[in-house]
Amino acid sequence: MEAMKKAVEGLQKDWHDFKDANDKRLDKIEKGQATSDFDEKVSKINESMDTITKEVEKLKLVQNKPTKEDKSEKNEEVIAKAREATCKYFRKGPQELVHSDMEDIKAGMELDREQKLLSVNVDRQGGVFVRPEFDMQIRKKVFESSPMRALSDQQTISTDSLEFPYDDDEPESGWVGETESRPDTENSEFSEVRIYAHEIYAQPKATQKLLDDAAIDIEAWHAGKVVNKFMREENKAFVSGNSDKRPKGILSYPNGTGAFGTIEQVNSGSGGAVTADGLIDLQNSL
Repeated sequence: MEAMKKAVEGLQKDWHDFKDANDKRLDKIEKGQATSDFDEKVSKINESMDTITKEVEKLKLVQNKPTKEDKSEKNEEVIAKAREATCKYFRKGPQELVHSDMEDIKAGMELDREQKLLSVNVDRQGGVFVRPEFDMQIRKKVFESSPMRALSDQQTISTDSLEFPYDDDEPESGWVGETESRPDTENSEFSEVRIYAHEIYAQPKATQKLLDDAAIDIEAWHAGKVVNKFMREENKAFVSGNSDKRPKGILSYPNGTGAFGTIEQVNSGSGGAVTADGLIDLQNSL
């Protein structure tokens, strides 16, 4: 407490010096005289007050020792006056403090106990001002998806369907001797295939206020969610779609071994499980 008292006394002395020099400087300003000598003096005193104030804060941290003394009415009054004088200093500056204000601050510092009026742990006592760190990245749930979209061919069209010729036939041929006649054979025939384009949509909504004021780019987040959903819906349709306003999936085609519009299916070997023989048959069928 002795070091604290000396620091406060030094602050008080500097304050009186500051007030005296500043009054003389203001008097010269009113008379239209030069104030360069007093400007430098006031600046030095102000720097000294700042230094002593920092020392007082350090001493307060060192002497941060809680006691078991009961709060008395007198101490409450002293603390209230010291708090009022301190607020006055921060709001209006040292030039507004009078001698009694300095005495109140000094008396408040001399109380050998710790005052915890504001706390981070309690919202009502200041915790609402200390916000936790906020990660700007949204953690996303990872959904299962197939690679069908990446394996599929893509075409740009301007209508609601894509047509292309399909060669699913072969010409006739035969064996012939060197001098035998060679009659005409049947030509290969083409078929036309039409793939209809189906429409998938999503229409999530957000208010303009949310889009403008949110800390996160809601528009980009919505777009990313929609793209991810479209991808998974397409993959699902490519595998098991029933062709009702959506693609026809590979598992929806009938079993076959070569006819157009069929896909060969290999039994797993058991009604409820995949067997080793079933995997061998699948490999050999390729």
